[in-house]
This record gives sequence, structure tokens and C-alpha cells, in this order.
Amino acid sequence: MVKQDINEKHQVYEHYYIARQPIFTHSGKCFGWELLFRNAEDLSKAVFTSDAVATSQVIVDGLVRICADLNPNYKVFINFPKEMLDRYFSLIVSKNQCVLEILETVTPTEHILKEIKAIKSLGYLLALDDYVGSDFHKEFLNFVDIVKVDFKELSTNEQKKLVYNTAKKINKSLHILAEKVEDNEEYKFAKKCGYDLFQGLFFQKPELIKGRKVPLHTKSRVSFLQILSSRDLTKQELEKILQHDTALSYRLLKYVNSAVFPQHKPIQNIPQAILYLGIIPLQKWILCCVLAASCNNEIKSELAFLGSVRGYFFQWIASKNKKLNTSDAFSLGLFSTLEALYEFPFHVLFDAVPLQDDIINALSFNSGPLVDWMRMIKAIESDDMLVAFELLKKLNVDDPCQAVRKYQEIYIARRSDFYSYAM
Repeated sequence: MVKQDINEKHQVYEHYYIARQPIFTHSGKCFGWELLFRNAEDLSKAVFTSDAVATSQVIVDGLVRICADLNPNYKVFINFPKEMLDRYFSLIVSKNQCVLEILETVTPTEHILKEIKAIKSLGYLLALDDYVGSDFHKEFLNFVDIVKVDFKELSTNEQKKLVYNTAKKINKSLHILAEKVEDNEEYKFAKKCGYDLFQGLFFQKPELIKGRKVPLHTKSRVSFLQILSSRDLTKQELEKILQHDTALSYRLLKYVNSAVFPQHKPIQNIPQAILYLGIIPLQKWILCCVLAASCNNEIKSELAFLGSVRGYFFQWIASKNKKLNTSDAFSLGLFSTLEALYEFPFHVLFDAVPLQDDIINALSFNSGPLVDWMRMIKAIESDDMLVAFELLKKLNVDDPCQAVRKYQEIYIARRSDFYSYAM
């Protein structure tokens, strides 16, 4: 039998850092913000080994945090490296708010251009980053909506004007953005040339946003990568992956209910989230989460494991007594360790996740009809069988002994396959 022994003084989370920098129109109004990866080692700039890792962290950690504070009419610019210029990766973010920036390192191959056309056909805005007028990037100009001209790399005003004119000649409908504008003289010249949008230290240096998250366990991350990179998954396989990980499930529900997407009916459980995002986009989102993960934490792993065991056990009980929807029963168990995982009160965490009211009341305020479920599971885990049997009977479980044996079976089964998600 297992006892829950959680020392909440342990830091079971890790910090993440995202910067944002505003982009202004010709009239001086805010058009949007570019999101920039940052890390703890050097907060003044981005230090990373992979563009895909940096973008993944911006999407899964930064986007929800940033969009919650922004006017929904503002655009959010996100760098998309070659590895992520995939129509299904684009579906992770909102086409109404996000602008996908093609990095200057991307080569306009036939495959890349095909994917860009597909992304554009879905209604997304595309931008070309750090353009300096090279022939290498000209093929992109007929497909993107915005071209970001790198003023820092263009030393003379003649070059800045020539690049503007060249881009407009190729595609008259382009919006030309002057980036890395560092003083008033550059700003005035850019406006005189006809540039539409402006970004740089002259207006505002990148603003650092700090948050914290529960990291994925190292073994989980390796297993995830093997599965997610090898093939398309089924709905059932995705549900199984998410059901193994409390933090990942919570982040998914928080994400799909955030300001990243247009307003919609609250999504309260994993099957609804899969239906909303779609199987392939969700697989890409999980892959982004895995790429963004960077820490091994055994305390977090045990908490996630315990939540998973409770979820499967509650689901089994719900299938027997019919008092609670099985998906809601699983959510109650899975999220019951969330407070210890994040070291935040339940009621704060659930502000971003619209779970069923009875679940929120039971976990946040120890009230409502589901309180007995939590009292029962804690009694089982602390070997208080007298209380556990009494509460199981109260939940209309005909055979409390069988229920306790079922909990032990689930615990053993989950322990054996907790780090193997391809079952």
C-alpha cells in the first residue's frame, strides 16, 4: 500500500522565460508583439541549441501566458524554423492572432514552399524574418504577408530604401516592417521610405516574462519522442499518453481554454480537447511540450504517477456506480495532485481550466458531492481501511474489498508501464 508523502517545500517546478517586444504601425498604434525565447543562463538574449526547442517553449509555455494579458486584436509573432513549417504545427496556434515568422535560415525548397502554401490556404498570416534583399529569400516574397527588414544588417539608408523598393516590386501587397530600429533618425527615415510597421530598441527593449511549470520526467520525455516521431497516433493512443501525465493534461486543458483560441464552449476533459484540436495537431502540440521540457524531477514523477493511479481507480468506480461520468471521474483523480505539483492553491490553478464545478469544489474547497471520493482515496493510501470501507459503501460500491484490490492492481499495472506509453 502507498502513502502519500509530499513535502510541499520541495520545488517540483522549473522556471521558464519568455520575452516580448512590441510592433507599431505607421500611425504609432500597437500592431502586435513578437515572442522571443529566453533562458535562465542569460536573460538578455536567447541561448539555445535548437530553433525547434526554442519555438516549442514559446508556444507551450509562453503563448498562453502572454495572450492572457494582450488585447485579442493584437497579433503575436512567433518564429517558425524549418522543422516546424508544417501545416499541422501551425494548427497548434490561432490563425486569428498568430503570425508565423519564417526564419532567415530556411531554404525555399519545393517541400517548404508547398507547406507554406498549405499554411497560407488555412488562413494564417506569414512573415519573413531578417530580410536584407538577398536573392536567396526572394521566392518567399510571393507567399508571405509581412517582410521584416533587418536595419542592423543594412548599414546605409540607400540599402534600406533599395530593399524596401525591391520587395514591393515583387509583391505590392506586402507589409514591410523595419526591425531593429535603434534611434529616432532610423525611425524617421523608415517612415519616409514608406515602411508600414516598426520594431526595435528605439521603441522598447524586449520585456521579460517569467513563469513556472512542472517539468516532464526524463524517461517520459524519451519515450514520448520515440512514439511521437515515429508515426501518426490514434485518438485512443493520445488519450493514454495524456492520462499518464497530470501536468501535461492540465497544460492541455489550460491551453485549449486560453485566449490563444477564439471563445468557445468550455472544454472540461481530455476527449473534448482531442476533438477540439484534432488528432494530428494535438500530436504536434505534445511533441512541442516534450521538446520544451528540460528537467528531470523525481518528485514530480511520483506525483504524476499517483494522480494517474487515482484517475484510473475513480474511472473504474464511476463505471460501477454510475454516479459520475467516467471522464470526469478520471479528471478528479488525475488532477488531485495538481496543487502539490505546482505549489499553487487549487482555486488559482482552476481559474484557467473550466472543470466541472463538483470537481473544482472538491479539490479547491473540500466541499460538494465529490468530497467523499477524495476522503476515500486518501484513506486507502494511508491504510485506514475502516474509513475506506465506510466511504466505499457510501459510494454504492457493493464489494469494498474488491475495490481495494482493484486499487492495488491499478497501482501495480501503472507502475510497471508508467514509463512506457506505447501500450
